[in-house]
Amino acid sequence: MWVDWKVRVHRHLRNEGLPLQCSVFTVRLTIRRQAMLMLDLAELIEPSEDDVRLYPLPENGERVRLGQQMFPEDVMLIAKGGNLLP
Repeated sequence: MWVDWKVRVHRHLRNEGLPLQCSVFTVRLTIRRQAMLMLDLAELIEPSEDDVRLYPLPENGERVRLGQQMFPEDVMLIAKGGNLLP
């Protein structure tokens, strides 16, 4: 069961990026904003019960997807003038 602090973390991250799953988000950040976000999250989490991780991805890294697209057809993820969602 989600407790209040998890809801706060989810809302905070939802304001920063796009939720891919309940606890997985894609967020485009500068180095400075990344540091600020991690400081914000450190104040919101319960360190004894949660684990927050940030995985930087390469700008032009390979993307592999299986199954149906989870986003509505009218949702696009735009970068450098193109839609990154198939």
